[in-house]
Amino acid sequence: MKKSLLIFGALFLSLAASAQTIKWNCYATTTDGKNTTAEGLDITGTVTGSTTIKASAATASSGIKATSASLTVQKTHKDNAGNSLNYIDNDRGLYKWTPNLVNGTDAPKKTLEDATAGEAFVNFTVEETDATKFLTLKTIKFKAARFGTDAVRINARITGLSDDGDFATPWLITAENNQAITGAPDTYVVEDGVEGTIVGARPSREDATKVGSNDNGYTQYTIAVPADIPASTYEATLQVVIYGIADNKAAAIFDVELSADAATGISTVKGEAAAKDAPTYNLAGQKVSKDFKGVVIKNGKKSILK
Repeated sequence: MKKSLLIFGALFLSLAASAQTIKWNCYATTTDGKNTTAEGLDITGTVTGSTTIKASAATASSGIKATSASLTVQKTHKDNAGNSLNYIDNDRGLYKWTPNLVNGTDAPKKTLEDATAGEAFVNFTVEETDATKFLTLKTIKFKAARFGTDAVRINARITGLSDDGDFATPWLITAENNQAITGAPDTYVVEDGVEGTIVGARPSREDATKVGSNDNGYTQYTIAVPADIPASTYEATLQVVIYGIADNKAAAIFDVELSADAATGISTVKGEAAAKDAPTYNLAGQKVSKDFKGVVIKNGKKSILK
């Protein structure tokens, strides 16, 4: 367990830290407005406010095409007046994430459950590398857009590693909270009993004249991280699932931002409250039996068992 040396007879306090922000643009340079190159792809994670939090480049799970296999871009969107506008600028567009269907023969994943089983995820991973700190995520922000179809659905959750074990939150966007998360109506499709209905969060299309779309050509999602994520988390991944479409359509997940604090373990020995039967640990942070020989820590104090 990575952080277990922090817990010996200690009380943990969350210390206020400078603002810590992790961001992934998911843009790409383009000369023709449709394609990019591996060198033109900007999916790296950047961190401000911390020298110990590290962000990996965005990755695709098996149900989404790897960036090496798909290098397409959406440069423009259309507002309600029919004007063509750049998403970013003249030289860049949004990277398109595309479903990965085996040889094009797999059926599109039409439910959140099927997409989860098929690992149709885009992953944004962050790690606290300082062994004296934990990672406390506060807010998730990202933008999403669908291209050429009304069928794209998305959702998001946090998975991670902690001293208490692996964890995964429920999917965080629901019919009940969607409007509060997006600030917009018509961005969630509910079960209506009609055959073929794809239930889930529906981001704006690149064409504002289409159903559930807007002049920005994207939907902004702002989600509070659930409070029950383990306090001892040291690695976390935002997973955004994309479903409802075949591999001839795509979606953008971009301007992804996580805000975080660092919780530091402080060795405040409990004194009188320390129990005689408290567990004993070796210097590697492993619990040991009473037969162990060597230096141990019990109730926050070192001693030698002979």
